[in-house]
Amino acid sequence: MAFEVWSWIWPLYIAGAFACAAIAGRVALSFLPPGRVGSHRGRDAATTLATSLVLGLPCWAWPISLIERQLDHYSPVGFAEALLATATVTAAWLVVGLARWRLGPHAIVPQREIVLPRPMWTTLPILAACTVPLWRVSVVSWWSALSLVLVSEFALRGFDLARRPPVATTLVVLAIVAGLQLDPWAGLAAPAVPVAAGAAFSIEWLRRADRRALWLAAIAFALSSAWSNVLWIAGLASLIGATHRNARGAAWRACGFATLVVVLKQLTSMNDVRMFRASGEHGASPVAALASLGPWAAIWIACGVGVVAALAGLNGGAMRVRSGDPPTRETRAVAVFVAAALALYAIESAIPGREMLALRTDWSALLATLLPAGALVFGLAFLPVARSGHAT
Repeated sequence: MAFEVWSWIWPLYIAGAFACAAIAGRVALSFLPPGRVGSHRGRDAATTLATSLVLGLPCWAWPISLIERQLDHYSPVGFAEALLATATVTAAWLVVGLARWRLGPHAIVPQREIVLPRPMWTTLPILAACTVPLWRVSVVSWWSALSLVLVSEFALRGFDLARRPPVATTLVVLAIVAGLQLDPWAGLAAPAVPVAAGAAFSIEWLRRADRRALWLAAIAFALSSAWSNVLWIAGLASLIGATHRNARGAAWRACGFATLVVVLKQLTSMNDVRMFRASGEHGASPVAALASLGPWAAIWIACGVGVVAALAGLNGGAMRVRSGDPPTRETRAVAVFVAAALALYAIESAIPGREMLALRTDWSALLATLLPAGALVFGLAFLPVARSGHAT
């Protein structure tokens, strides 16, 4: 009987937690510099919701964990104490949100909104593929499905901002969703969310000089430090390096704030995540990691070819270096991020006594996490730019 009651309550609890996190994230988004991320119209509302969840989960869960830790000093935290901490943090975010809405309504809804046209039917196969984990009824399945949806949304936004054809980019995103459900990558979709968000917002910053997108990219890369240090270091370095020198000061400020977030998270011991590893020998080397995928290793081989081609100057199916034009900044930035992350992890893995460093990742898990960014590079390098009927 108790199990049947809990089976009914659990989905409501999950939905309520995600709703509270989305509210907290939407309020936090309003405190970032003005930008176009935050529209509630049409398909852009999906990006706003996804961004709110990525921002809101740490902004909502972090204070709750701190309050529970303080309460635990006096007595073991039970259900009542956990509920009190959750209600306190949620009420605080609601009060801040109402005050923000009253005093600065344009911070909640941007004055200049952008609509990225994409046929609805191109997103339906992706949503269907993201629901596959729900066939396994468990707590992890809900989290995996949500993570796949978030990764897909950010990847689609990156392609749309870069004006790549909707049908072709749908196939690329379907490959990402399928890849993140392969054994031994199944269950590693969550670490790929901040990577996908950081890459997508980097594209928006470099194409549109959107300050809010710059800060979102830096924060997303900072959140990836919960799984691997090489991800946030490579992400922030590529973001600063790709920014034009006239705007590099803004990039340094955003990345400085992101670094502060990482330091605070380390000091408050928020980094209590389970070991971010795939299974055993699969992650011993990049060759073993790819061999464990069998024929599906072609996904990452294609991504690797895309990274090499992008670094060589290929963009939109044309070699820009040979024509006298440098490759577009966003293609190069995402390619440098992927290449730098792989290089940094190779260096980290070669350190003697690395077991003492409590590394939280291996090659297989790292490749799974970088898959959205690698697929973005592949699409930016080889897919032609849409000339009409798409966002500019």
